[in-house]
Amino acid sequence: MVAFGKTVRTVISVIALKGLPLSSEGLRSDQVIVQQNRFGRNEFTNSSKARWWQILWGSVKDPMILLLFVTGTIFLSVGNRHEAITLYLAILPLLLMDLYLHRRTELSTEDLKNKIGKIASVIRDNKAREINCDELVPGDLILLKTGDVLPADGYLESSESILLNESVLTGESLPVSKVSLPTLPTILNDDQMSIDSACLVYAGTRVMRGKGILRLYRTGSHTEYGMIIQSLSSVPKERTALQKSISDLVKVLTIAGLCGCVVLGLIRLFQGDSIANALLSAAIFAVAAMPEEFPIVFSFFLGVGVYRLAKKKALVKRAVTVESIGRVQCICTDKTGTMTSGELTLSEIVPSQGFSRQELLEAAASASEEHPVDPVDVVISIAFGKDHLKKIKVFPFTEMRKKETAICKSAEDQVMGFSKGAPEVIFKQCELTEADLLYWRNLISKYSNMGMKVLACARKAKVSDREIETEPVNGFSLLGILGFSDPLRPGVKNAIEFCQKNRIKVLMLTGDHPGTALAIASQAGMGNENPKVLTFEDRPELWSEQGILDQASELLEYDVIARCNPLHKLWIVRSLRTHFSVVAVTGDGVNDVPAIQQADIGIAMGQRGVQSARDVASIVLADDNFVTIINAIQEGKQLLKNLNSSFEYLLLMQVPLVLGALIIPMMGQPLLFLPVHLVWLELILHPTSLLGFQMDVSKSKKFQESDFFNKKQLFAISLKGLLVCVFMSSNFFLALGENKGVGYARANALLVLILAGISYHLFKTRLSTRASFSIFLLNSVVTVAIFQVSYFATFLSVDVLSFSDWVRASLMVILSISISELVIKTWNYNS
Repeated sequence: MVAFGKTVRTVISVIALKGLPLSSEGLRSDQVIVQQNRFGRNEFTNSSKARWWQILWGSVKDPMILLLFVTGTIFLSVGNRHEAITLYLAILPLLLMDLYLHRRTELSTEDLKNKIGKIASVIRDNKAREINCDELVPGDLILLKTGDVLPADGYLESSESILLNESVLTGESLPVSKVSLPTLPTILNDDQMSIDSACLVYAGTRVMRGKGILRLYRTGSHTEYGMIIQSLSSVPKERTALQKSISDLVKVLTIAGLCGCVVLGLIRLFQGDSIANALLSAAIFAVAAMPEEFPIVFSFFLGVGVYRLAKKKALVKRAVTVESIGRVQCICTDKTGTMTSGELTLSEIVPSQGFSRQELLEAAASASEEHPVDPVDVVISIAFGKDHLKKIKVFPFTEMRKKETAICKSAEDQVMGFSKGAPEVIFKQCELTEADLLYWRNLISKYSNMGMKVLACARKAKVSDREIETEPVNGFSLLGILGFSDPLRPGVKNAIEFCQKNRIKVLMLTGDHPGTALAIASQAGMGNENPKVLTFEDRPELWSEQGILDQASELLEYDVIARCNPLHKLWIVRSLRTHFSVVAVTGDGVNDVPAIQQADIGIAMGQRGVQSARDVASIVLADDNFVTIINAIQEGKQLLKNLNSSFEYLLLMQVPLVLGALIIPMMGQPLLFLPVHLVWLELILHPTSLLGFQMDVSKSKKFQESDFFNKKQLFAISLKGLLVCVFMSSNFFLALGENKGVGYARANALLVLILAGISYHLFKTRLSTRASFSIFLLNSVVTVAIFQVSYFATFLSVDVLSFSDWVRASLMVILSISISELVIKTWNYNS
């Protein structure tokens, strides 16, 4: 394991190079063959793919699809071909969606592979040639130049001002300077080698500037990049808690429905009914018992959630994420670009006494590249806003020198020297008093504690001919210092406050310096503005997956984990999932892909995120903003409350529907419900009523946490449903005793059931939204039309009811509600 982006001594495994001559002539052809046989091709992904029928078979076993198939078969058995065909066709898009998601995962893995260059310049048999990257082996010598993407892991044997973009692995935007090994080994006899990490380079990173010679020591899946891809393929896909609950509920109701179906059929036969009538009674009960609207309603609410989250700039790719986002208990967030703006800014320009800001910026720009690629140089060039002085010679920045010096000629043909770099290095070139040094060091310390990168700039008014060749190192005048920062995004502090109020743990995972991370965390208000920082360099026992799992509870004490590499992120997420039911992870680079996929909710950046991160994520942020995550959580919590109310309504209606379809026929009475009644109730009336449960986000910053269905809710649902069933059946028997026919009795029973549903909708929504009022009004008008207009009554196989029938049904509903509320309040008081 390596520490990216920081110069430390690192022990690497060089077993692939053991006993191999490491000359500047490269490998011989026979050595290449041996290495290929030992280590295979330089490939990062497994080419084997699951066949389409295997994916479909795995999907068919999903309880939701089985439910749709069984329900369709039951409809078919009672002669409702149209409903059966509709349900069968509903299975097709679910299967196609699974195929699409599987293919998308394959494409994301292929995208990772495509990040690696396809052609490499290699030295073999003392000749430079170009070969396909997948033919490279450990021990090969690679020629690097500006723009190259590294094909494997290695160490630099030669480096000319190489500047490397490691953001694909670290997520940090600032480039890293690399140096060559001071002493080149000719042959390795040990399995390991201690090496300066500044000499190490990794597959997938890009050369922004310079050239060099690279010796490969790891290829393919053994590279850091390859291990990221392998960990991606090993992450299992899991269903959400609510998906599991709905699947379990569907299984229970399905089994109960089938058992009741058999029992009812046998009882009807025993009572003397014909086989046809017994099968019809059993089929009607099965249709009533099968909660086919449950997955439909769940999908509908998730679809509404997707739309509402999109309005908050959170683009949902997996609909079930809408449910999960409201349950988030922990957020692992990146720093750069998520909590911060992601753009380097020149925050402080502090000129020395006697010099102007423009002179300071001129010195900084003169000691920068004319066509900059380094973000620091780009910002300086923009701030200066003028043409650079004509350069005579440049002494480039290196990790050892920590400065860049340029010899320039002014418009008056005066030869001057400009130097920019680490403050302590620049100070040594200038004539400063102890008081001056103390002043500048205190100022630099202040800015560094604020998370800034600080550079000093100096100018030498006249440079001699000898100094032009050897570089001037003294006689400079300090022009001042520049402070660069990636500022905190507006609104992040309020977002952190919301998380703290709602007991959501926020953990910053970054590959950046701990001081910089601490400064941003403090500004954001993490840890009550006193955040605790952990670095793995200080805790070597955490440099393994088992070590992190063993210390999982200790991780919760920290707010920031700095110097974090890709596998650390993955292990941390796995560890946190043992403590929290729902963990969200943000990321933008390839380094974040395994952790994003391992999380319950993976969140990728839409503006600066790589394609592979967006592919595996369940949410993509359109604005890359941490605040948007919190807005999505607030929306998700409200949607969860809406979904809870909807399923409470469905279950409350399901209880009398199932019991009525079972008990009445078992008593030897005519069927309480006909197929047309069930289609009307379960596929039209109930789904329409649920549209009214779309409440807006609460104004409160704090949400009440509870289970989706706690014991109190289950008791209340069961009691209300049972009482509705009692009064519905009572009204059926009362009407049946009036000898006005079965159609009249069914109409009275249905009226009680429908009025109970309308009443629950009224009390639950309080008609607080336009949608709830519209649905209430629509259901009321349609109910009156069904039981008062003969055309509609005939269509639904019921009789027209009188005013006294309406009064009796209404009184029964009021009595049912009153009794249930009284019992529930008494039970809550006693408990």
